[in-house]
Amino acid sequence: MGWQPAWDSPFKEENTKTLYVLLLPLILLLVACSGHTTTAVRINLASFIPTAYASGDLQVAGTQGALYIPVQSNAPYTPNGGRLVDLGGQINALEQASIRVTANIRNTGSTLLEATIGTRVAPSSDSTNIYNAVGGDVSVGTAQVSVAPGKAAPLSLDINLPADNPVAFNLIKSGRFRVGVSLSIASGSTLHYTLTTAEIIVSGKLFQLISP
Repeated sequence: MGWQPAWDSPFKEENTKTLYVLLLPLILLLVACSGHTTTAVRINLASFIPTAYASGDLQVAGTQGALYIPVQSNAPYTPNGGRLVDLGGQINALEQASIRVTANIRNTGSTLLEATIGTRVAPSSDSTNIYNAVGGDVSVGTAQVSVAPGKAAPLSLDINLPADNPVAFNLIKSGRFRVGVSLSIASGSTLHYTLTTAEIIVSGKLFQLISP
């Protein structure tokens, strides 16, 4: 997804910036009249991805390769610890979550392209590699598309939690977790991609302790 990192962006180093979703006291006041009010919080991961990372070319020389978002340490093809997300602690009544990732894929090679997009989540402590099933990281889901040479197609992944993946939901429900996106293709393939959506939406009675 060949890039040069934009080091003046919010994504500089993995541990220099944490994505915080602040549930402001104002929201608490708005829902104080009813403990049954459902609140939704949207985490727009795409808005934190610099332009240099949101679109690019991917070519694999080995047996299979993948691009990992967010990119860390100037190594876009190296699995990493993903992005740390902190929901702020007021989610003891979280009921649902959804993850949506979409991209436009164009096959710039001469053979049929098989492209796969995937999302993983992990505990906050799994800071080295959330793509190796070590340290508690899990796959949330994957989606695949086949694209003929010279053609383009959308590639989208929509996951509803906890229905589609209870384990991943529990990691998100913890309130502090890591998330990452990968785009992979088979050997000999080349593509141009544009990442159009990357978001997490959590909802529930976030202030359940308030009396109705």
